[in-house]
Amino acid sequence: MKEVLVKSVRNYQQEVKTSEHTVIIDEAKDVGGDGKGPDPYDFLLAALGG
Repeated sequence: MKEVLVKSVRNYQQEVKTSEHTVIIDEAKDVGGDGKGPDPYDFLLAALGG
């Protein structure tokens, strides 16, 4: 069974943990995020491409 944990860090920033990886999802600074990682749409497109 796969498990994914999503935790709100600050502003729009989310920390996503899987069994082997941790990634940061964030919005760009011009829309209120900190720009610390790809935005949710980048991850959605990557998932569709994968």
